[in-house]
Amino acid sequence: MQEHNRPVNALPSMIITLALIAGVAVFGTIATVLEFPGVGQGDGTISVLMAGVGVTAFLLFLGIPTLVVSGQINQWKQEGKPIDEIRLTHMFQLKLILGLALLEGGAFANLVAYMIERNHWSLYIVGGLLMTMVAQFPTPSRIEDWVRHRKELLELEL
Repeated sequence: MQEHNRPVNALPSMIITLALIAGVAVFGTIATVLEFPGVGQGDGTISVLMAGVGVTAFLLFLGIPTLVVSGQINQWKQEGKPIDEIRLTHMFQLKLILGLALLEGGAFANLVAYMIERNHWSLYIVGGLLMTMVAQFPTPSRIEDWVRHRKELLELEL
């Protein structure tokens, strides 16, 4: 729960999440609907490389945002700055944006591969990354739970 029993303002995180998801969805629609001259003639090399980018983006999504948040919190502790609910809420938003941006990059790479080579399995990778993005959708209770859990971890470290 937020300081002074204020509810979490999840709207900015929700808008950012929807915008990143919509970006992939719109580009995906363009990539699949429009026909470009000379496409579909590749040997699959680009699709395989971009699949690797997608998998790498997913693996980075699993670790990098948490490492960045932990590093920032450790810096605040070293500087003696208070780590309150407001700061932790901002860290949740940072973690969310970093993770979604990594997933979005992997999805875009695979959409470009699909546009060039027309390998349909590239779209499965895009779908998986997009579903992972949707699963991250921030609700007020999700943000409050994350902040509460982080505070509990910080108290255990003292």
